Amino acid sequence: MKGSIQTISIADMPLIVYAPPVPGPVPLCIYLSSEWEDFLGTEQLIRQIMQTLEGEVRRGELPPFLLASAVVSHWDDAYSPWPADCLPGRHFSGGAEAYFSHLQAQVHPFLQRQYGCGGRSETLFLGYSLAGVSTLTTYLTPPSAFFGRCASISGSLWYPGWLAYLRHTAAAGSFPQPGRVYLSLGKGEIRTRNPLFLSNKACYEETARLLGSMFGEENVLFEWTNGKHDYGVPDRHIRAIRFLLQPSAGD
Repeated sequence: MKGSIQTISIADMPLIVYAPPVPGPVPLCIYLSSEWEDFLGTEQLIRQIMQTLEGEVRRGELPPFLLASAVVSHWDDAYSPWPADCLPGRHFSGGAEAYFSHLQAQVHPFLQRQYGCGGRSETLFLGYSLAGVSTLTTYLTPPSAFFGRCASISGSLWYPGWLAYLRHTAAAGSFPQPGRVYLSLGKGEIRTRNPLFLSNKACYEETARLLGSMFGEENVLFEWTNGKHDYGVPDRHIRAIRFLLQPSAGD
């Protein structure tokens, strides 16, 4: 890997940034979800992704891009879209609005100044696990949707209230355009006795259908991948990036 990875503190939040080995500004910026408890794991994930994609960038198959992750202290707080108590021993406080507002107001302006990152059309967010559902809710809320494309990778679309929110948003027509969304779920993730997790298959299927009706089926991809929740995580992110960096049909 020829690009550089560094850690910066922005308003007391660590930010891991991969910068490509190219001169001049880098308009394209891709965010990943991450947690302080897995700080080293996040840096390793970035390395694994770029060990594959740097070659595709060099060959002109993908444009150069920045890869960044603002590391949160508490996953269940920062990535829950609204409060919920649906799993034993876990409390979801609904802190996603504050997290994404921090990115929009503090982190992204810094990256724009430092690296020349662009605006909404050149900004993507890849949400994994619980971050997958809060990424989608943020994406569908025009005032907070500072990223123009997104992914929900092994996302917690079983989260209470998500489908009701999506149905309401689709019916109201109050979502940003154009849009492009990647969805993926591991085949092993639905092999569970937990009825909430078991419902994720139906939640994903309805999400894909509704998003396809909102943004056009050609701009929404739902893929089944191999393995359980933590299997092949770098490859799942790579597949998301490749799809999202293709031109939208509405562009």
